[in-house]
Amino acid sequence: MVSELYPACSVGMLDWIGDGECDGGYYASEACGFDGGDCLELGKPCVEDEECASGFCNSDTKVCYLGVLENYPDCVVEYPR
Repeated sequence: MVSELYPACSVGMLDWIGDGECDGGYYASEACGFDGGDCLELGKPCVEDEECASGFCNSDTKVCYLGVLENYPDCVVEYPR
């Protein structure tokens, strides 16, 4: 059961955790196990932005990174622009 695996995970749709799709936002947080393993953590190899918990896959290095947030480490928003 998801709530037992991730007791600190507070999201609206628990059945989205571990469903094979990186849902982003709080689902992609450490508290939710990076969407139950559906999202890649920072520094992990990637191909597309959608795979990364941060929402950004570096097109040159092919790893997940903070994108625009690298310049603003204290910024906490769900959808940075």
